[in-house]
Amino acid sequence: MLVIRRANAIPASPDEPCVHALTITASYSEMMDRKIDVERYRRSMARLEAIFRSINDTANEVSTWRCPYADANDRCTANFGCRNQRRTGGPQELPLCTGATDLDYRSAWQV
Repeated sequence: MLVIRRANAIPASPDEPCVHALTITASYSEMMDRKIDVERYRRSMARLEAIFRSINDTANEVSTWRCPYADANDRCTANFGCRNQRRTGGPQELPLCTGATDLDYRSAWQV
């Protein structure tokens, strides 16, 4: 049996500390006896794969025209100098990325 209880959520007196802790107890055999729903596991893995595939496809498509160091506001996040950086603010402000958007940047990191 899995038991979850909250310990000392509200102190009995002002001098008693308030402790927010969960105690979870389950025996090893109880945890090992749990059955894994294989079909549910497969569906979950397929859904995760689809999510990551979509992220990967978008990143591959965007990398054909956008510098990977430019953030959503076209600020350069690179930790090195670049000829496409333009300083517009103070020393703590990220420079603008003025790079061309019609270049394929993938060759920069492909081996």
